[in-house]
Amino acid sequence: MLKKLLLSSIFIIGALLSIAFVRTLMHSAPEPTVNVGLTADIDGEAATNNLAASIRFKTISHQDKEKFSPQEFEGFIKWAADTYPEFHSAMQLEMLEYTLLFKKAQVFSLKTAQSNP
Repeated sequence: MLKKLLLSSIFIIGALLSIAFVRTLMHSAPEPTVNVGLTADIDGEAATNNLAASIRFKTISHQDKEKFSPQEFEGFIKWAADTYPEFHSAMQLEMLEYTLLFKKAQVFSLKTAQSNP
């Protein structure tokens, strides 16, 4: 009886391993799909100049309030809004002291207002 049980178990395990082996050999990976996004023409020289201008602001936070320069942060915020007006018009700016948090702007439409009583 024990011998039959052991042989049956070995046979079942062998069959399962054979099925797994055959299915592994038959498996083929699906073709990867490439999601092509939108591309933008970027002026490399303008981007370099904007980066150079942005790092001139000494926006360093200090625990000591005497070393903290709010004028640098305010100047950077104004510069960024003037330099990237499309971004600032498309995003909603929330300021947490001198931390900038940009959120996707909510577009209000009459259809949305009518569907949400």
